[in-house]
Formats: sequence, structure tokens, C-alpha cells
Amino acid sequence: VVANIDSFQLKLVVRNYGRTTSDSLAVRVLRTFSDGSSREYIHKYERVLRQDTLSFSITNESGDAVEGANNFVIALDYDNDILELNETNNSANFDLFIPRGNTIALYPRPFATVNQSEVDLVWQSANMLEQNRTYSLEIDTVSDFSSTFLTREVFDGQLLNAYHLSLSTVPDSSTVYWRTRFAEAVANEDTNWVTSSFTLVADQLEGWAQVDGGQFVSNGLSGVSFDPKTKSLDFNETSSSIQVNTHGANSTLKYEDYQVVVDGLNLLLTDNTADPVCKRSNAINAVFFDRETAQPFRPFGTDGTDVFNDLVCGRLPQMIHNLNETDVLGTNRYLDSLIGVIDNRDVVLLFSFGTVNYASWDAELISSLNSIGIQSSTISALVAGQPVIFIGRKGDPEGSAIELTSNGSTIPPQDQALELIDAVTGKFSSGQMFSTRIGPASDWDSFHYDVKAERSDSWQVSVSGISESGVSSSLFSGNRVAEAKELDLSSLDASQYPYLQLDFLFADISEQTPPKLDAWSVTYQEVPEGILSASTIANEELKEGQVFNRSFYFANLSELDFSDSLDVVIDILTVESGELEEQQLRLPAVTAGDSAVFEVTTATRGKVGSNNLSISVSTPDLENYYSNNAHLLSAAFTVEEDLVNPLLDVTIDGNYILDGDIISPNPNIRVAMRDDNEFLFKDDTSGVNIEMKRDCEVCVYERINLSSPEVTYTVASESQDFEVFYSPATLEDGIYTLRVQVADETGNKSGIEPYEISFEVINESSITHFYPYPNPFSTSTRFVFTLTGSVIPDQIKIQIMTVSGRVVREITQDEIGPLKIGNNITQYAWDGRDEFGDQLANGVYLYKVFIKQNGQEVDHRITSGDRGFKNGFGKIYLLR
Repeated sequence: VVANIDSFQLKLVVRNYGRTTSDSLAVRVLRTFSDGSSREYIHKYERVLRQDTLSFSITNESGDAVEGANNFVIALDYDNDILELNETNNSANFDLFIPRGNTIALYPRPFATVNQSEVDLVWQSANMLEQNRTYSLEIDTVSDFSSTFLTREVFDGQLLNAYHLSLSTVPDSSTVYWRTRFAEAVANEDTNWVTSSFTLVADQLEGWAQVDGGQFVSNGLSGVSFDPKTKSLDFNETSSSIQVNTHGANSTLKYEDYQVVVDGLNLLLTDNTADPVCKRSNAINAVFFDRETAQPFRPFGTDGTDVFNDLVCGRLPQMIHNLNETDVLGTNRYLDSLIGVIDNRDVVLLFSFGTVNYASWDAELISSLNSIGIQSSTISALVAGQPVIFIGRKGDPEGSAIELTSNGSTIPPQDQALELIDAVTGKFSSGQMFSTRIGPASDWDSFHYDVKAERSDSWQVSVSGISESGVSSSLFSGNRVAEAKELDLSSLDASQYPYLQLDFLFADISEQTPPKLDAWSVTYQEVPEGILSASTIANEELKEGQVFNRSFYFANLSELDFSDSLDVVIDILTVESGELEEQQLRLPAVTAGDSAVFEVTTATRGKVGSNNLSISVSTPDLENYYSNNAHLLSAAFTVEEDLVNPLLDVTIDGNYILDGDIISPNPNIRVAMRDDNEFLFKDDTSGVNIEMKRDCEVCVYERINLSSPEVTYTVASESQDFEVFYSPATLEDGIYTLRVQVADETGNKSGIEPYEISFEVINESSITHFYPYPNPFSTSTRFVFTLTGSVIPDQIKIQIMTVSGRVVREITQDEIGPLKIGNNITQYAWDGRDEFGDQLANGVYLYKVFIKQNGQEVDHRITSGDRGFKNGFGKIYLLR
């Protein structure tokens, strides 16, 4: 058993020591995987009469942690529907280490019939994520790979591998065996060869066949063993050890000294007070052993119920029939009836308790004892109270039984103690060989079989159809014939029964020699076969917002086209959050030898951490293998979380302001966010919060409605920051505080606390004096002033003159540069030169500013700095 197979069988040997029942037997298997997870399997079987070997199918489901240590707990009648004498022996458990898979033989299919001498051997690694491995390959025409034809190869390969084989020198009807494995196995990998075989059959429809003895060893067997060299079947032999102790009526030994031990278990005496003791002290006791299993059983009547339930005793379930003289010779004649109801070759153990009056045994009873090999002369020589132990097989000649009547001492027989240590043997006289599952097929053609049998053999070959869900139905059976037989299967609906299983059932009670199955084969139309592969299996490390993209292809390995389109299901599981993204694709039908390529693409926003990728391809046609139609890539990609705060930039009318600055009553407030994530661009106003309040005791922040006509925004791109523009209607005079917080696409805020700034609005148009800065100056000076209102003056002129009044420099508005509402500093800097560019001398110079708007003087805004001006004239000090 390896981890990559779809399923395997548990063989459960079930014995029924008590009465039978018409109810089915429910069996549950609880399987615990190496990661601690578990799965429950439940099957129902027909009733078990005495002993049967049940085949319990265990499936390996996708996602199960199959590789490694597995524990199985098996429970018979797990829901206690059947009333039993002993409910404590219905369970068992065992551990099984399941190694990682090895290789899978794809083509030719196992047991295929091939009608061409040029063949490509195709196999794959059982690990669907395999990239580069070295494989060993061996090819031969005998199953033990020991002939001169043997070919050995070692070469490097990938997930999917092929080797061309020429069989032009191989005779028709020859079987070719080929096997593969990893040349160097890693930890937990299976090191066994994976063997497959096919048979060359010229001019015949391809299909399935077992011709060589080495092929039959893959079949299931019941009651027989198989020799692949001779193709012969032998019925299985069984054995149970027994020890019997008894003593005569006058012995000093007690009841506790009686013993009937079968395979180490004492049937007569136990420590369990609930086990009924054998109360009849002057009795003959009988235990019956099955002719095939050599296990104790209780004979049954034709109605399927116990005949003598009140006359059995010992350990539960009771197997000892405790019969006194009335039971034996009275109206019911129980011992005669018991011997009469058992089958030929069943074994009978008889032993005495206390005083048995052998002289009273009549001819009818002695005849019954003769039928199990006990001699009449032995019985006639017995005296009352003498201990006896007999073991005989029904149908064996008189005198063949084991007869122990004395321990060889000279003391009186009634005083003697007897002990017999021996074994009861059994041998199956019927058996079964059943084939591996055949198919799937798109059309069935015919079934051929060749059985060699003797006159004493009874046998039949049957064909069962298996539905896609695994339900089996008996379809055809072939009776015993001397020569090869053909059965037409063309009427069988392959859509209803895409799989077949062959059963060879046989019996030979007299000779116990099974017939020989020389060959059997099924011809049918095969189905396509595909395999899913990835361009890479490497873990990809991405930044949040980066797009994950990976290529996959689904290849048609067969010579048959897929009949329709293929459905692809893609699951992307983010391990940390548990969120699952599901995608579905449809691929066109893939023709023979072709491939369909598709891309798996997903955005990584919100997929922080490790992400598992699961892909499965569903085909419209059945395939031999489904495990290679799926990929589970653990940690296919890892996403680094975006934890970097974005940068916030706030301007008013295109300018950065200081806290408390004056702004226009009709400002254009720009809120910009710059994020270093080059993959996630903000495209809406989620996470943007703009608030504003007046400066008063009862005033509170009011959130700006970002959906109002006063608000517009520009989405971010590679070359563009995300921007929000807020242009409120005319603001009233007063002091306002603006508060702004923004978040990027992953929710990172621009700061722990919102950005805040205060400003003042003055609707009246006014302007302060212009102040040179610096003053005095040596190289250059600029002019600082404050402008209120909402309109920029359209005429501004600065005249610089000597103290005598001569104008040496006149600065126009064009030179001054752009102005704004609020605090201004001119772009223009006067360098102390006159109109002609000549450097002026050091000293004091006067200046005056002329300001108009639409031809009208602009009101003067009074400030504390006005004391430095006289009649509108200011002073500039030039010092070099």
C-alpha cells in the first residue's frame, strides 16, 4: 500500500461462533491519519454463517494526509443491531505506515493487449509535484525479470516519462513485463518496483488479458493459493491445535481438571462467571470442527436456528455439546442428529464426563460413531466410568479415528486421567479467483476464457458489471466446458457498467484439486487518458496587490479524443484567514496527443501569508486514473502584507499653509495620498475622511460628504497620486480647523492621528503693507504681505527711490510673480540695482506700493507693523 493509490483492500476474517441471523452485517472502519484527522468508512455484508473473509475497500481521498502513520479501528456490528452472546470480541485495531508513492504505469494500461510491435512505455511519478528525478526501468518477458531479454535503463526524467520499445523479435501472444521506480528514493518514499504487464496479440481489438502466470498474482483469492510458474491452484490447508484432558468416574481429579483447549483458548473452563459451566457430570461431550477452517462451530438446523441451544455449555460462545444418556438415547437422539447434520469431512471431538454407560449405546448410535471413524470394537470394550477421547472425521473409514481410552497404566480405567495433544486439520474444497477491475470502457466487445478441469471439478466463470459509483451486479456466467469459451459482451451498456470484474468459482469435494484457469481476456474500446501539469511548482513570493499568475496544461496521453469540453475547478485557500476563492474554467475538448493550456490568475489583496492552490480537471469521459487530474500546491504563493503607511499631502489653493494662515473664502482644498505599493492603486474614497469645524465652544467637527458636488477625486495610477478636491461654497469669516485621515487600499492609515491644521477666513478684500525681508540686506530682499478676501488685485507696482525722491527702480506685477489670498512672499527678490542694472550705493532707500483692483484702491489692512511707514512710504537698508 502506497499513498498515491486510489484505494486498497482490508481483508477481514470474521468468525461466527453462535447462531446465524438473517440480518446483514455492518462493518465500520475508523481511520486516523498522520496529521490527526480521521475518516469513517462503513460497508454492509451478507450474514456470516461460520467464517468468511470480507474485502473492505478503503479509499484515499484528495486532501487526506495518507502518507505516514495510519491507524485503523475495525468494528463489526458497530451499531449493535445484532444480539450476540459476546459483544466484546467485535473490534480490532492496527497501525500501518503508508509510504509516499513511487511511480504509476500509464501506458500500456496494466494487463493491456497490444496489437503493435512498436510501443511507448509511459509512466509518471506518483508525486504530481515532481520536477526532476532519476528513474530505473526494467523490461522482460518473464515476471521475475531473469531472462536474456532483460533490459535495464537508468535516466533522468520529469513528472511524465516515456520510453520507446521495439518488440519486433517478440513472438505473438507473449507477455511483456516492465517496472519502474526511483533510482534513489528519498525519506518515506516507497522503494519497491511498480510492475505492469501487457500481452502482444496481433490482429485483435485491444483490451485486457491475463495469459502468463505472473499476471494472475494480482488477482484476489479465496480458499486457494496460486503458483505463477505452473498456473496451478491449490486449496488452502488449515490447522487448529487442541488439548483435551479428562478423567474417569473414580479419579481423584475434579471438574476444574477437565480441559478443552483450542488454539490456546480453554473452551471448558474460564474465569468469567457469566460463561455457563457444563453441568451434566455423567455425559458424553461433543465439539465439532469445520472441515475447511478447522475452527469449532455449532451445527445448525435447516431453519437456520440453533437445534440444541439448551444443551451447549462452556466459554461464550458455547461450543461444547454436553449430552447425558437421555439426550443421547432418548426420543431426540441428539448425538445421532448432530453427527447426521454436519457435512462430510467435518471433524468431531468426543470426550467423557464422569460415568458414561457405554454398554447402553445401541447399534444406531454406534453406526453414527462408525461414520466418523470410531471402531465398534473399541466401544464394546469400554466399561462404565472409563474416560475416553475420540477425534474422528465424518466420512472417513472405521478405524481411522483417534481413540484414546487408556493412559497405559495398570490402574483401573475408571481411575485413570487422559490427555490428548494434537491438531485438527482442514482443507478448503471450494474457492474463488477474481480479477482486477477491468476498464473503464466506452464499448464492450467479448470475453474469452480457457479452463482446464477434471471430471470431479465443478466450476463457473462469471462476469460482474461495476457502475461508476462502484455498485457491482452479476451479468453473465459461463458453465463448465472442456475447451476455450467466448462470451459476447457487445450488448452490455458501457455507460451503465464502465468496469467489469471476472470471477472464477470452483469446487472439488472428492479430490480437492481445483481446475486450472489457463487464460482469460476481455476486448473493449478504451477511453482517453489525461494528466495535469504545472509550469512550475516553486513557491512564489509576492507583495500584496501583485497579481499571481501560473500556467497549467492538461495533456491527452492517449490515442483517443476527449468527447467534449473539460471543466476546471480552482480553489485558492488563504491559510491565515481561511478564506477560499473559487474559480471555474471550461477548456475545449482535447484531441489525442494534444494539450490544453490555461492560466490561473488571482489578485493578492487580502491574501496575506501562505496560499494553497488546488486544481482539478473533470473530463466528460471516464479515465483509468483520476489522481493525475488534480494538483494540490501547498504554499503555491506567499503574500507579503502591505504594512507601510501612505503619505498624506494637503494643500489649499495649491499652497502649503502654516497653522493659522489666512485663506480664501472659496478655497480649493486638495487632499493627496501617495502609496509606495506599486500594485494597488486607490480608486475610490473609501478610507478617506475629511472633517472641518468652526472655532467656538459648541462647535464640533462635521464630516464632509464626499459624494457632494463640492467634492471630486482622481484615482491613482502609476504616474498619478490619489487626489480628493474639496471646493466649499463661500466660507464665513472665522477660524476653521481642517482634519484629514486617509487609508490606502489595504487599510493602512496615513497616520496614527488625523492631520489637523487651522486657518482663518476673511471675506473683506484688504492688503497689508509690503515688508522687505531681510531688511537690511546685502544681496537681495523680498517683500512679505498679507492679502484677504477672495480676489487678487490686478495692479501692483513697487517704486524704490532715494531719500531725495528720485525713482531708481520700479517693480511691476509681472515681475512680482503670482499672489494668493493669505500670507505672501514675492518670488521676485530685489538685488539693490537700478533700472539700468547698476549697483546702488549703500544707504537708506524709500519704497511705496501702488495696489488697485478694477481701478479702485484696495483697502489697507492695519497691522502692528504700520508704525514703520509714513504716508505709505517704507524704508529699505542696503548694506554691502
